[in-house]
Amino acid sequence: MTSLPASVSPAGPEAPGGPETPDGPETSDGAETPGGPTGGPTGGPTGGPTGGAPTLRAQDPAAFATLAVTPVTFRYRDAATELSPTRPLISLDARGRIREIRVNSRSLEPVRLPGARAAASYAAYRAFAGLLSSLAAMLAVRLRPGDCAVFDDTRVLHARTGFSRGGRRHLQGCYADLDGIESAVAVGERATTDDTRRKDRI
Repeated sequence: MTSLPASVSPAGPEAPGGPETPDGPETSDGAETPGGPTGGPTGGPTGGPTGGAPTLRAQDPAAFATLAVTPVTFRYRDAATELSPTRPLISLDARGRIREIRVNSRSLEPVRLPGARAAASYAAYRAFAGLLSSLAAMLAVRLRPGDCAVFDDTRVLHARTGFSRGGRRHLQGCYADLDGIESAVAVGERATTDDTRRKDRI
């Protein structure tokens, strides 16, 4: 999750594809009617904008370039987990297209750079955060009981609005790493191909 006000913030449509760790798809299942959001009667929405990173590239090329080349470390640990990926907030593919984004203020470690470079990095981060938190960048989606949302954490930022104290809210989340999914698909396709070949021999 990001603590920024933006509900969801895609990197933009430049390439197919922050971190919540591990990187990769996450599912959220709205298993129960949530309590009312602050100032409202029925549950707070989850949602997102249409291209914070492409907008930053167009409006502030220097800030975009800084975030694309400055590695930062995100750290999460508990009794059974130790995660500490180090990557830029904005990652590009070989053709310079936006590939991935990572924003998580709860797990972001301090930037360890010389003074001027650190100041430039934080200024670029503030510019990016300002775009992501603007109302124009938000897409709000209200999950209903039984709804399931699936998204790639390296392509979409997500959060929620506040809830009032009344009502109940139950949200079940789970993660899958991209390598594991790609492996499962490849093995499934291989099994299907092998089965087809066996049938052709009969």
